Amino acid sequence: MKIKLKTLSPVHIGSGEEISPVEYLIDKDKFIRLNMEGLFKDKDFKKYQERFIERASYSRYIGDFIPPEVLKSYPLYTIQISSEAERYLQEHKTVVKSIIKSAGRAFIPGSSLKGSILSGVMYGILKDKKNINLRDYSSLLDRVIGEISERPQHNRFSRWFDVTDSDFKRPEEALQLSLAKLVGARTGKEMPILYETIKEDIEFSSEIKTGLNSVDRWGKLSEEEILKIADNFYRKIYRKEEQFYKIPISQEKYLLRLGQGSSAYSTSLLILAEKLGIKYTIQRPPFHRVFGPPRTRKLISDKKPLGWVEISYD
Repeated sequence: MKIKLKTLSPVHIGSGEEISPVEYLIDKDKFIRLNMEGLFKDKDFKKYQERFIERASYSRYIGDFIPPEVLKSYPLYTIQISSEAERYLQEHKTVVKSIIKSAGRAFIPGSSLKGSILSGVMYGILKDKKNINLRDYSSLLDRVIGEISERPQHNRFSRWFDVTDSDFKRPEEALQLSLAKLVGARTGKEMPILYETIKEDIEFSSEIKTGLNSVDRWGKLSEEEILKIADNFYRKIYRKEEQFYKIPISQEKYLLRLGQGSSAYSTSLLILAEKLGIKYTIQRPPFHRVFGPPRTRKLISDKKPLGWVEISYD
């Protein structure tokens, strides 16, 4: 089944890379990721190399010691900066968390989609079960995959759902630089974080398959059934969090949450525990002093959540 994904709020799926201030230039409301390899290979830049080596160790932002007109000749890509991110970046010149890309283009990985959908399927399959141990996640995962795959002998490694990577888009077309603030409910303190994000209202295409209609029938549920199960789960999460924000949600399309900003409701068994009436706490590192449901929130411009998308198909 071919599907379309549309971002309802900014989305960040991280590459694990941080872009340092010596790798970008701020040009008014534009964020220019520099082509450092091209810059250092250019003969005309050689006269600045000694200055770069000397100053980069203590002056973090390259625009403070290399003429911007020189740097503008070496863009890797250029994206828009939100107004809030621009003010913060101009003042702080700090690292930016890079979004995942392939050959320099933004996309939504099939693995991220599949993982997000699996969280919804876990809830949908287990919500009516009795006497289950929520602490034994591996056994629960084996049980769920065993019920939705025609090859349960492999359990969690069974083929139950295939998802392709989305199509690719140029950074200039799909991305912006956003300022997120992680707000702690207990202290009220904010932790600002700069992300490359996919903008709102950007559409990607992908393909999902369950094998229900294939010759070897490796899945037990149809694509529509799996999307409905996941949609039910994520609408419950949205209702938990809508006190903090409002986004336009269609009743005709399937709701999903991806990447950064997905709260513990999306990534744990909290909602399942509430449904079953089971006492359950999130496994947090020992230094955490917070127990129970998630109390922090990560918002863009103090009002937009991260990670919400909708799925549709023809």
